[in-house]
Amino acid sequence: MSEQQYPKPSEVMAQRAKNRSRPGERDDPYKVAQIYQGGAMKVALPAGAALAQRQLFGDSMPLDRFDGTSSGVPPWMYILAGKRHAEGMSIPYDELSRGFISLRNLLSKGRIVNLDLMNDAFRVGYKSLDFENIIHHPVETHVYATSVTDGKVVDFQIGREALNNERGLQTQGNGYVYFCHTAEDVAKAIAATTHLPFYGGRPVPITETIACVDGGISAAGRVPLRRAIASGASHVLVFTTEKVSVKRSKSVEEKFAAWWIRRHYPGIADYWVGHNEHLDTLNMLEEVQTDLATLPLIEVVRVPDEQIPSSKETRPQVLYKATLAGRAAMLAAFEPYNLDVGEIVEPLEPRIQQG
Repeated sequence: MSEQQYPKPSEVMAQRAKNRSRPGERDDPYKVAQIYQGGAMKVALPAGAALAQRQLFGDSMPLDRFDGTSSGVPPWMYILAGKRHAEGMSIPYDELSRGFISLRNLLSKGRIVNLDLMNDAFRVGYKSLDFENIIHHPVETHVYATSVTDGKVVDFQIGREALNNERGLQTQGNGYVYFCHTAEDVAKAIAATTHLPFYGGRPVPITETIACVDGGISAAGRVPLRRAIASGASHVLVFTTEKVSVKRSKSVEEKFAAWWIRRHYPGIADYWVGHNEHLDTLNMLEEVQTDLATLPLIEVVRVPDEQIPSSKETRPQVLYKATLAGRAAMLAAFEPYNLDVGEIVEPLEPRIQQG
C-alpha cells in the first residue's frame, strides 16, 4: 500500500476557496496557518503578497490562523480590515519612503526610524484601518513582540476568539499573552511588533511594568514557525523575505546597535546578538516542504533574491517594484489550482516618482 500523500498548504487553501468554506465550518480536517515575514522596509514584499491574496480570496481567507512579527504584520492587518483595493499596500513606497528611515530623524524625533509615519497612516485618512473588522475577524491572529525587561515573548491575540478572554496582559507559560479587544489594543500590537530597539527610540509601553519591541528578536523568531506548529497547525504557508544566500557578517552599525542594546536593555541582548538563529528555521522549511507524507506540512513562497530590497531601502520605485514582486510570487503559488481570480487590483503608482 502506498504511503498517504497530504495536499500542500496552498492546495488546501485553494480547495477551501472553491468550496467557499469559512472558519468554524471547514469541510476538511486540517488547521492551516500562514506567516508573513517582514524586515523593516522589506514590508513591500508581504504588502504585494497580501494584495494577491485579497485578489484571490476576497473577504473569505481560507486560513485558520496567522502568526506574524515585525513588518510582516501590517499587510495582514489590511486583509483583516477588509481592504479590497491597493490603498494600504502603497504605504511602503509612499508614506514610509518619505523619511521613515533617516539620520535626520535623530534631530527631530530622537530616533532613526520615524514610526509615527506608519502609525498615523493606520489611524488617519483614507488608508486607515477598519479596526472593528480586525477585532471581530474569525481568523485567529497572533502578533508577537518582545518584553525588554526579560526578553520574553508577548503574544498579542486578535480576532473573534480573543474576545472570549479577559482583555489585557496575562502571564502564560514562559511568556505573556495580551488579548486585544479595542482599536487601541490592536494599534499597540502593531506598534510593538514593528518597533526596532536602538533604531526606533523608546520601547512601546504595554503596561506600567512591561514595554515591548520587535517580536522578531525574541524566542518567537522572525519566522514564528514553531509557534504555529505548536498550536496544532497541520499546514503552514510561509511567505519569506529572506534571500537564499544570506550575508551572515554584521556591519559596524549592527555591532554598535548590539553594544547599545546590551547596555540599555540587557534583557533582550542575547536574543538580539543571536537573532540570525532564524536561519536554522528557514533551513528546516526547505527540508520539510517537499515531504508530503508527514504533517505538519510547510510550504515556502519566496521572491527571487534580486527582487528583494534592503531592509533600509527608501526609494519609492524600488519599493513599488518589490510590491509587484511579492504579488507575483503569491499569485504564482496558487496558479496551478485554476482559481477564479477576482477583480485584478493594481498597486497604486508611487506619488513620488524619482528613484
